[in-house]
Amino acid sequence: MRLHEGNVTFELDVAGYQFPHLHDDPLDAEWLDVRLRLRVGGHDFTQVDPALTAGELVALTGWLREVALHLPTFAAWRGPTLTTRIDFTEPNLAFEVRGGHPTGAPATLRVCLAAESRPPFHALLDRFPREGDPDEVWVDFALDEEVLKATIGRLEETLRRFPVRTGV
Repeated sequence: MRLHEGNVTFELDVAGYQFPHLHDDPLDAEWLDVRLRLRVGGHDFTQVDPALTAGELVALTGWLREVALHLPTFAAWRGPTLTTRIDFTEPNLAFEVRGGHPTGAPATLRVCLAAESRPPFHALLDRFPREGDPDEVWVDFALDEEVLKATIGRLEETLRRFPVRTGV
């Protein structure tokens, strides 16, 4: 996943399975070492952490496909902000789609970072005290059909390299 807007870039890539030698342990065989990189202006943060399972990567890809199906609804929504969010077992990474974007894009893709994935320059990022994690920060990116298609394609390629191994 590669997102870019203005002086902000976010990248998510899978470095490998956390336990490459395990193939049949339904709890540990699916954990992926995820490489996160966030650049904001002259600040750069890179981290490799077991932040997702292969099954959660499948869920993220499916969630984005569902967002793509409903992108016109996000664009046309005129009431209170329309949102959908996906969280994972580890509370350090989440994604949210919100209707509209200041650039006129149909939606905003919000990347939420907390705990060990919160960058040392977190004071530069937006945040609000959230019940689940008051220290969560985020970066927003314009989301349109082209960005969604590219993001889903990259995630599908990652899933081909790192599939669910235990059927869980």
